[in-house]
Amino acid sequence: MADKPDQNDDILDGIYPRMNILQAEKIGFTDIDEYFMGHVKRGTAIIINNRDFHPNTGLNTRDGTNMDASRLDMTLSDLGFDTKVYHNRTALQILTIVEQEAKADHSECDAFIFVLLSHGDERDIVYGFDQPLNISALTEPFKRSANTLLGKPKLFIFQACRGQKVMTSHQKLPQKDNNEMLGITSHIPAEADFLLVYSTIPGYYAWRNSMKGSWFIQALCDMLNKHSHEWDFLRILTKVNRRVAMDYHSNCSDPYMNQRQQIPVFVSTLTKDLKLFSKFK
Repeated sequence: MADKPDQNDDILDGIYPRMNILQAEKIGFTDIDEYFMGHVKRGTAIIINNRDFHPNTGLNTRDGTNMDASRLDMTLSDLGFDTKVYHNRTALQILTIVEQEAKADHSECDAFIFVLLSHGDERDIVYGFDQPLNISALTEPFKRSANTLLGKPKLFIFQACRGQKVMTSHQKLPQKDNNEMLGITSHIPAEADFLLVYSTIPGYYAWRNSMKGSWFIQALCDMLNKHSHEWDFLRILTKVNRRVAMDYHSNCSDPYMNQRQQIPVFVSTLTKDLKLFSKFK
């Protein structure tokens, strides 16, 4: 019969065999609320813009994506990032770019951003020019202990479909909102300090206008340009969610695809507030 754990022991929430774990200790905790943004450089922003695809993939040309890439390049440059824009990269080329950046010296940088504009599918699949790859393959290299981005915010942004469902809308019942009524990095989990931002929730299409670009990327750039000088990044993303959800709907000749909507989503393991205020005040 297994020993009954002491009341002071930590135990696992899971289906694995019970094991006793010594009381967790607070190691290297700091009450600093914001990421340090005073390094010499803001950091690198990788933008991979896949518009065209190998005929064997059967994937359509992503008209309008060049508008997204151009706006992201301008917006992130204005925030101080050293942008690198790549077009129509294969899966292997994308992985090579990621490996190179993970091994690069980011010790004098505030943060890192990776953006992929491409086709996608369920189970976190995104596409290179020639074949699919999993999003986890893009983030894993940055979880190594020797990575110089340890303890710094690492943002991964994906404009891609995540399935083939289309989103319907529901009429909102009248109601009043509240506002209408009157540093130590010696012990950090490898999964910490990541922010994954997706243009849509799992299972659904992500919409893109062939002339103006994608709903999500255009809204993201709009909100960054308007609020990055005053708001935390997660607050900006919440505003982006609202903008996409409330201000956009599809305009298609196909009745099934017409008047459809979209909602972005983000997954955060950030441990502090992220404020990308200008470095050039």
